[in-house]
Amino acid sequence: MPEAGPIAVMRRSLQMLHQEHVGNLLRIPQPYLDELRPDRPVPLLDVLESYNRDVAVELARFGDQLKAEVVRVLERASANGVSDLKEQVLSLVSDVLCPDLYRKRFAIFISCIERHLARYGLPLDKSRYRIDIPESLASAHAENACRRLKAQVGNEIDLLALGVGAQGAPQQDQARRTTYERLNDLYERHQMAFWFVGLVGSAALGLLFL
Repeated sequence: MPEAGPIAVMRRSLQMLHQEHVGNLLRIPQPYLDELRPDRPVPLLDVLESYNRDVAVELARFGDQLKAEVVRVLERASANGVSDLKEQVLSLVSDVLCPDLYRKRFAIFISCIERHLARYGLPLDKSRYRIDIPESLASAHAENACRRLKAQVGNEIDLLALGVGAQGAPQQDQARRTTYERLNDLYERHQMAFWFVGLVGSAALGLLFL
């Protein structure tokens, strides 16, 4: 029989999400390889930049699923056990949220490009194309994104524990907390837009007081 309990259920759920995530990562390189042909040259750095962007989008999607699944499972756990499960849950999250996965996928993508170009008799001069730059960007993003997502999962657990500990709290407090979470998520996704609006607002105020 399958292992029971919230941690066992969450382990299976996160593993299934991770398998789907890895499958999506495996599919990202092929369209870019199809574009690399001698009769239609494409700047390699543009290809790597677009690849990194696609991986970042997929990682963000996976992170959203992780957070949602953690909350979904813990909402069904014992009312008094959410806080006690935090370290075990974060350990499970760390198992499926590892920066090394994305570093390895980038290295494999470069190897695929080398083999693909070799079929046309074209060598890949890594030093000429400065592959180290997008490689460093991919590694830094993976490290920061995984750390941030793990922190967000921990925060979701803390918020859930607070909600469980105050089951008699007014619905207005629950709604206020939900609104804050949505605004926080909006800011996380569109930081550049918030900064731009802030700059425009500051400039407009400056003109008013000239």
